[in-house]
Amino acid sequence: MSKQQSDPQSYSVDEMMERLRDGERAKEEQVPGELVTRPDGTQVMRVRKRKRRTEQPEKAAPEKKRYRSIAALLVLSVVLVLAAGVSVVVLMARYNSASFHDELEGALGESAGAKTAIEGMSVTPLAARAKTLRVDWGDDRAMKSLSLAGLNADLSLGGFIFGEWDGQDVVADSGELVIGGTGSGRVDRVRVPGPFAFSGYRCDFMNIILGEQGQGSLFKNTELSMRSGPAGETQLILRNGEALLKRWKPLSIDYGMAELIDGGMKFVSLRMKPKEGSGEITLTSEEILREGEDVMLNVQLEDFPLSTFMGPELGELLDGEVSCENGTLRFESASLGASELRVEFSGKSAYLHRIPFLNILRTQLGDSEFEKPYFKSVQGTFVQGRDGTRIQNLELTIPYLMAVRGYIEVDPEGALGGRLAVGIGEGKIITSANRKRSAVFSDPQEGFCWVTINLSGTVEDPIDDLQALLQKAAQEAAQRSRGVDGE
Repeated sequence: MSKQQSDPQSYSVDEMMERLRDGERAKEEQVPGELVTRPDGTQVMRVRKRKRRTEQPEKAAPEKKRYRSIAALLVLSVVLVLAAGVSVVVLMARYNSASFHDELEGALGESAGAKTAIEGMSVTPLAARAKTLRVDWGDDRAMKSLSLAGLNADLSLGGFIFGEWDGQDVVADSGELVIGGTGSGRVDRVRVPGPFAFSGYRCDFMNIILGEQGQGSLFKNTELSMRSGPAGETQLILRNGEALLKRWKPLSIDYGMAELIDGGMKFVSLRMKPKEGSGEITLTSEEILREGEDVMLNVQLEDFPLSTFMGPELGELLDGEVSCENGTLRFESASLGASELRVEFSGKSAYLHRIPFLNILRTQLGDSEFEKPYFKSVQGTFVQGRDGTRIQNLELTIPYLMAVRGYIEVDPEGALGGRLAVGIGEGKIITSANRKRSAVFSDPQEGFCWVTINLSGTVEDPIDDLQALLQKAAQEAAQRSRGVDGE
């Protein structure tokens, strides 16, 4: 026997494979399964299942279906994008066509009850622009015309596609609104037409003309916004700019608001400040401006210059800082051309100047304080209307030095009139010999000696009769003196 045959650990490869196959066959023949006893006493053979190691071709089918669904979605997306693109192009062509512009002008005109004209309009999916917009209501309406330039509105893509334009404010660079002064006073309801659903409308630099163009009052370069209020009313809001009110000095606009409601205009408030100096004036109202009805505005002043609202007439003669809580500004029959301002004022400082009797007193009494007296107390009533301008119940006081009481007025032609009781401190009139310097002055009353003077002339050239009264008193005194000497 050879060594390879006698050694049990020496095998050839073929012998090794043969033995492995024989072992597997033996296992299959000897142990086909495991004998298991059930709880009821019966016995069964449990056979171990062989694992299938071949590839599973049936799993490939769901993967193919998923890829087909993704491809279908991609194709659908491309089709939708192309359809949307075509729709946008078609809508842009429609929105920029002459027929659409005509339709839009018609809708605006029907909504506002006016003639409208739009020029230079262009529309993209994200914005709409127009060079100018003109709205004409006519001379018989309270609002005569509106002109806007440089209009711009941002659009949403959905609103562009579905024809309902919406977004933030429609903004105009500049504009002009003319509100008639001699019309009926009728204010029509403002409605936003057609496809528009913007949050508001704003003009950055608006000129608002009240009354006849070139002759009435003007709100210049103010920011005007229009939006819906909490109760559905249309609100008009003013900010900044300059107010050039008829016969008033220029004012700076702080804030103002009016409401278009129930076919009329409710002037809620307007707060303004003088261009020069301090102070504040506020106009408020709870009434609605309607055709043919008088409109009353409440006027409040706080440390406000007298000359600002008295205008170039009486403002050249009297000035100071006054306050008022119950003034009124009334428009007759809702017409801006016929109004009356009435202000009951009071204050702690005022100046009276340019009236001749002041210089006469300075010369006669030798005191420069009488040339432009600084009064420590002032009160009176200012009335301005179609019959002219008047300060009545005027009281000016410098303790122990001077007091002035009476009225001053200027008629529509500029003629000056008035009657003033001028009181001079008795220490200035009564001499050390207990004699009056002039017989024109009364005996001391309330600490002053009084003389009454009359005003005439014009604001530019005021005249009073104090010099004539002094001369007459001097002549009478001289005559009496000569009579005594003769006797």
